[in-house]
Amino acid sequence: MESCKILASSVLLICLAVLMVGQASAAALSIPVFPLSEEMRDLPIRVYWMDGVCAPEQRKIIKDGVNIALGVLAGGASVLAGEYPEGFAGFEFFRFMMISTAESAQIIVTDANIGTTGKTTLLSLGGRIVPPVRVELGCDLASIGIDAVVTIALHELGHALGLGHADFEEYNGVKELMYPVARQFMYPSTLDLYAIYLLVIKGYSGSSISLPEWLPYAQVSPQSLVYPEIAKERVAEEEAVAVAELEKRLNELSNKLSSLENKVISLEDDIQVIERRIGELEERVGALENSTLDLIRWANETEAALEMCFKDLSRLNESILQLSEALTGQSRYFDEKITELIMSLENLRGSLNEAHAKWSENFKTITERQNALEEKLRSQEERIQVLYERSRQMSSRMEELRLRISELEESLEERDLQIARLQSFGMILSIMLAATLAIAIAGLIQASRARKIGIAGGSGNDQQGVT
Repeated sequence: MESCKILASSVLLICLAVLMVGQASAAALSIPVFPLSEEMRDLPIRVYWMDGVCAPEQRKIIKDGVNIALGVLAGGASVLAGEYPEGFAGFEFFRFMMISTAESAQIIVTDANIGTTGKTTLLSLGGRIVPPVRVELGCDLASIGIDAVVTIALHELGHALGLGHADFEEYNGVKELMYPVARQFMYPSTLDLYAIYLLVIKGYSGSSISLPEWLPYAQVSPQSLVYPEIAKERVAEEEAVAVAELEKRLNELSNKLSSLENKVISLEDDIQVIERRIGELEERVGALENSTLDLIRWANETEAALEMCFKDLSRLNESILQLSEALTGQSRYFDEKITELIMSLENLRGSLNEAHAKWSENFKTITERQNALEEKLRSQEERIQVLYERSRQMSSRMEELRLRISELEESLEERDLQIARLQSFGMILSIMLAATLAIAIAGLIQASRARKIGIAGGSGNDQQGVT
């Protein structure tokens, strides 16, 4: 009992020691950083996407991954600001904005053939990062998958915001995003976001940031992505692209609708052919049923005749037995004749048995053929049911497409109304501008006339003085 207490105490001491070491190690986690200039700390952080050299399908995947990565960073900032309002005060305003020109961008992101997954180029002035920071993502990332694109984009955006490489790959089973080698999808850690908070919000100017004791080390998974805002000048461009895309989609849907209508007409023809074949099969099945009934009736009559033969044979056997008893004392000649007669009767009985077996086998074959025909009929009925079901599904799909086309037409009408309002507003502005210009020109003309009158008056006075 005493030894058990000693063992339990030892285990408790070991657990406490491990816990203290773990807390000390977590508190000692740090990451190198590079201070940001005031221009780099301006919120929202302006990001410009520049088309590179990748194929269009690769560029789309990379661009989507960048948007998700920006949403993850802003979403993670919102999570930490909500859970630790005192430790992350102001971090809820950490946002990104996509702009349409590179002149005012703080970060420029592009796709490129760089021979690696990602690359970040920093500009420094006075020991601080100044805009624009250039982030390049390799074209080969698109073939790996969207998760790889998001992870590498998060890593490179961390560099763009001042984070260096962490010297540890994981802690307590939690992977570190800013480790030089990324082997799987991961979110930014609390250490990464805390460092970004100090650099962007607080203007931290040191070279390293450690995880505070009150903040546990973990990956920060945002409850929802906070996607970057879009600058107003890009909205009109994207709306025009969206209208063109909607028109393209409308044309595609119209073509698909025509194709579906043709397919439905073809299916209706197929259904009519199937119905005719079903009628033919029903007629054949009816004829087979009649033939089967005739065979069954004939088999019953044969069986009744065989039973009569068996009864006659039984009576004959009885008569022979009686005759053999009566002729027991007769000569061998009659015995042999009687024996031959018995054997003949036995052969006849065997022949009758064989005929009965043959007719039974024929009846069994007919029954099996009937079952096979019934199975084929059930199969045809199932196929017809499947065709009817597919026809109903296609009708439902057509109805959904019609509803979608109606929605698109309503959306286009709303767009036309917005364009008409903008044209009216532009016409009003043009009229106001013309009126303003007319008033200004009239004022200039009056001022010029007044000046001429003043000059003329001065000249007259000078002449009078000379006289």
